[in-house]
Amino acid sequence: MNAKDLLQYSNSLNVIQGENMNIEALTDLKALKANHLIFIKNKKFLIKFDSNSKKDCGISVIFDEKLWDKIENKSDYENCCKAILTTSEVDIIISKLSKLFHDLLFLESIELTDSRSSDSNTIHTSVQIGENCFIGNNVSIGEGTIIAPGVTLMGNIKIGENCLIYPQATIYKNVEIGNNARIHSGSVIGADGFGYNFKNGIHHKVWHMGGVIIGDDFEMGANSCVDQGTFSPTKIGNGVKLDNHCQIGHNGDIGNGVILCGHAGTAGTVTLGDFTVLGGYVAIGPGLELGFGCGVGGGGKVLCDWPANSQISGHPARPLKEWLRGIAWVRKESQRK
Repeated sequence: MNAKDLLQYSNSLNVIQGENMNIEALTDLKALKANHLIFIKNKKFLIKFDSNSKKDCGISVIFDEKLWDKIENKSDYENCCKAILTTSEVDIIISKLSKLFHDLLFLESIELTDSRSSDSNTIHTSVQIGENCFIGNNVSIGEGTIIAPGVTLMGNIKIGENCLIYPQATIYKNVEIGNNARIHSGSVIGADGFGYNFKNGIHHKVWHMGGVIIGDDFEMGANSCVDQGTFSPTKIGNGVKLDNHCQIGHNGDIGNGVILCGHAGTAGTVTLGDFTVLGGYVAIGPGLELGFGCGVGGGGKVLCDWPANSQISGHPARPLKEWLRGIAWVRKESQRK
């Protein structure tokens, strides 16, 4: 597909240069690749794009129309980008084009019959697979792994050695899991992230196709979910432990040794530093970052970034001692006659 072909999906798109440039997929700042398309809709994102060392790799860009008009050094982008388009509705274009590329990648290749005997699969002879499992194409399973009855592996999946996947777990396409993982019943890895753009009374879906990459020694409780990234992977480090009913949102970057207690969840694009611990029912807002070794008390609602070793709780979350003093003061005042 070339840049000119995209015009059929919206009358708000305009080609500035490179109308015949081939576009293979959508991308973001974490995964810039040649022949991929990225969206730049505000000055904050533009600054991050300018500082990215891979921006000269031969990508195409769709700019917000007003942002493009304000750029004085347009030649800098014309020199590094193979194709440049503008639009007055970046969010809606993201929804439309993500649907297009998602369907090309997933929908047209959805598998309805088990393919475990396919030449595309690499399943070690020691692997045990229970009854009523579904295994798609391009699946790799390492030595000593056990796949319990009723598990679904949708294809293009890599599972390491000595893993145990319990009944009725589901793993979508484009997922990679390291060694010694334990994934409990009812859990889902690689489902769509939760993203919508609202216009004219309609929530326009953003389609996700970035996949998931998980390190070694991962454990995932029953009925928990890890969403795949939008255009680049959701990443989970080594030794991460999720309790039951936990949620990792799209494009999360979860460090080594992180623990989420029951019902804890992160919104999209959240970064958790190594050995951070989230208590039960903790919620982390979108795009936020917690540094190394942070702890969030049960029920805490995090609405801003916190540096390494912060111990916080409450709604909104604040330093633990401050929150406890506040609770003590409220209790004392409430008992006054």
